[in-house]
Amino acid sequence: MARCLWKLLMASTCLLANVAAAQKIKVIVDQDARGPGTSDQQAILVFLQSEKFEVLGITTVSGDQWVKEETLHTLRMLEIAGRTEVPVYQGATFPLINSKEETERWEAMYGKFEYKGCWTDFEPNRSTKFREPYHAPDVVPPMREGEPQIHAQAGTAAEFIVRMVHKYPGEVVLWAGGPLTNYALALKLDPEVAMLAKEFVLMGGGLYADKGAIDHGAIDARREFNWWFDPEAARIVLRLRGRR
Repeated sequence: MARCLWKLLMASTCLLANVAAAQKIKVIVDQDARGPGTSDQQAILVFLQSEKFEVLGITTVSGDQWVKEETLHTLRMLEIAGRTEVPVYQGATFPLINSKEETERWEAMYGKFEYKGCWTDFEPNRSTKFREPYHAPDVVPPMREGEPQIHAQAGTAAEFIVRMVHKYPGEVVLWAGGPLTNYALALKLDPEVAMLAKEFVLMGGGLYADKGAIDHGAIDARREFNWWFDPEAARIVLRLRGRR
C-alpha cells in the first residue's frame, strides 16, 4: 500500500509540474542589451527569474550599444545567473536605413542630440563605468564582468524568430525592449510571423516632450529612442501587427 501511495504521489507531482510548465508563457526577449548590470540586462533577468515565463531565446540588436558588445554582455550575464541553457542569437548591427552619418547631418541643421546610443560621441573624460568613447561596431571594450565562455547560436535573430513562431503557432509572445530591427527583418523573411505570434509587446513612449527630460535636452525628449534609432523598422512592425 505504501509503495502504491508513493507512486501515486510521484505521478501527481509530475503531472502538476507538467501542467505548470504547460501554462508558462513562451517568450522571445529581444533587447539592445547594454551591459554590464544595466536596466537592459535587468529586464532580461525579470523573464529569466519569473516562474511565469519560458524564455525560448534572447535576441540582441544594436541600440544602446553595438550588438556584438551587447551579445557578449548577455552571454556573460547568463553565466553569472546560471542560465546558460537559454540560447542567445545575435541580431542586426545596423538599422534598416538610419545611420550615424544621417543623424549627424540632421544635427547640423536642427540641433545636437545628447544621447544617440551606440553612436554617441562620449568624450574620454566623460566616460563612466557604463559609457565608453565612441567605437566601431566590431570593437568590444574590455568587459568589466569578464569574458563569457559560452557563445551565441549560429544563425540570425530574425531566422530564430521565424522558426519559433512556426514551431509554437499562437503561443509565442514577441517582446521588444530595443529598436525593432530584428522583428522587421523577421517579418520581411516571413510576413506570417504577425499572424503566428500570440502577442507583440514593445517598449515605446516619451515623457516631458514639451519641457525636456531631466537629464536630456528638449530635442532628445521629443523622440522615443528605440523608434528613432530605426523608424523604418517601427513602421514595418506596427503596420503588419495592425493587420491581425
